[in-house]
Parts: sequence; C-alpha cells; structure tokens
Amino acid sequence: MSFYSFDLITDISQSNAKDFAYVDETRKVTFAAFDLGTRKIARYLKNSGVEPNHVVALILPTYFSWYFTFALHRMGVGVLSKNTYNNFAPEATPDFLIALKYHPSFPREKTFLVNPDLMRAIENCEEERFLKGYLDPEIPARFFSTSGTTGRTRYIAYSAGELEALSARKSPYDIVGLEYTLSLYPFGSGQNYRLALKGLLAGRTFYASEFRDFHLPKFLSENPIRTISASPVQIAGLLDVATQTGTKLPLLKTIIMGGSPPSAQLVERI
Repeated sequence: MSFYSFDLITDISQSNAKDFAYVDETRKVTFAAFDLGTRKIARYLKNSGVEPNHVVALILPTYFSWYFTFALHRMGVGVLSKNTYNNFAPEATPDFLIALKYHPSFPREKTFLVNPDLMRAIENCEEERFLKGYLDPEIPARFFSTSGTTGRTRYIAYSAGELEALSARKSPYDIVGLEYTLSLYPFGSGQNYRLALKGLLAGRTFYASEFRDFHLPKFLSENPIRTISASPVQIAGLLDVATQTGTKLPLLKTIIMGGSPPSAQLVERI
C-alpha cells in the first residue's frame, strides 16, 4: 500500500467497517458508509468531467468538505479549500468548484452546487471501483491558504507524497492523544485537515461541530470529547454558552488554543 494512492481508506473500511468515521450534531457515518460514499462521489465527478491532476476548490461546511475532500484524493485530484467567496488567487485558480452557491467570478458551468438534487444524483450513482489516488507522488494534492506577511491570500501546495510527512508531523494532538478531539477551526485549515488525516490513518472518529451557540456545549456533553482545539475567542464563547446553559463538561480535559495568545482572564475562567 502506498500512502498517496489512498487505498488506506479501503483497508480501514474493511477492518473498522461499523466504527464511526465521522460524527457531528446530526450525522454519524461509519467507515463502510464513508468508503461507499466517496466511491459514489468519485463516479459522479468523473462522469461530469473531473479528472486526475485537475484542481477542485471547495467552499463547503465541514461535513461536505470532509466527504468531498477524501473522494477527490481518491481520484488523484488536487483539493483547494476556501472559507469565503472572495476571488481566487491568480496562481491558484481551480478547474472546478464545489460549493453551496455560485461564486461571483467563477464559471457556473464549472460549478457543482451541493443541494438535494446533487446529493440524490450522487446516491443514485454506481460506486467507482477502481480508485488509484495519485499515481505520481509529485502531483499537487492539497492547497492551504496563507496571508504570509503581505495580507494577500497565497497558497502553499503539498504534493501527494508530502501528505504522508504532513500526517506524521508532530503537533499538540500527539501530546494529548488523537482520540475524542474536536477542532473548531474550518476543515480547510491545516490544523483540522491534519487532524482528520491522522484520525483516518488511525481508524478513529473525526468529530465536528458547526454550531457556536448552545448546541456546542450540548454536543460536547453528549460525546466523549476530551480535547478541544480552538482560538481564544472561540473558547471564550464556549465558556459563555456553557455557563448560560449550566452545561457540565466533566470529560473535557485539554484545551489547545492558537492564533493569538489567551488573556490571563480567559485562562482564569478556564
């Protein structure tokens, strides 16, 4: 098995078939369903003109971004995730876009709108049985955005071969453990994508929450989340709604914060 062929998904779906690959407030996806779902997405996109070595941009919430990202990886397609509908950088203009709505400056005929019609069409597809991933480890597989020191969005490209090194890179998660971790960063961010990739390799559940209101502490209390990764602002918001709702979080042991240093007041609240 080569990492960049992404046949690891087939292996894990066979050994961990009934375990959950993904959990959020309304969905629980087993590894077997994940394997089948990504194969159906791959067949639909392939029939619609998406080919290996293309670059596809995603502007999607976590659940759909997670699903489509790994389907595209299994097809050998480069994936570029965006969190906003601002213009694409000239050096990172995709061949196709998958989003919830049309982009103002991207061709509609190259856009897949994620809506009930699209999901029904994908569900009705036969599964793609021959998924070879990236045939060449030098093919660009993942693009991460960064403003660097200029303030203008730029992209860092990781080749298919470099994704293995990315998954092996040490992070705070390796100190506290990968199990039962929730990241509040967008799925397109390096931290959350790497967490998903590490979890997939280990056959562990990827937890996600799109809510930042009272649903968030409720989700934490209903699932065995032991570690949460977020910005100081997000943690302050979580503490606010947990206090307002009287939600107890006895399993939560570790908070990893990044982006900016937490204030002494926030640390005291924690």
